[in-house]
Amino acid sequence: LAQPGVVPPEEAARVLVSFGRDPDNSVRAAALGALSKSLPADVGMYKEAVASLQDDYASVRCAALELTVKIGSSFGETLLPKASSLAHDVRVCDDCFMQAC
Repeated sequence: LAQPGVVPPEEAARVLVSFGRDPDNSVRAAALGALSKSLPADVGMYKEAVASLQDDYASVRCAALELTVKIGSSFGETLLPKASSLAHDVRVCDDCFMQAC
């Protein structure tokens, strides 16, 4: 049973990921920063983090890069399904490197 007033980490992550699509860049940056610093990394956040690397605002891109690196280092050997540009599956750590460069 959950304790009253305590939000399970999965629920907190889901809410923060949704704030990563907020129209306000400071909200997006804060949400990605909180995901990077406060919660255990989850490979399910990777797609959202990578998408945020293309944000118009540097603060959001920096927070997205931190989260991407955290996920890449935590799930480096996990295979991602093949991307449209690649003919094979790719490890998270390799994709993280490609996204950052």
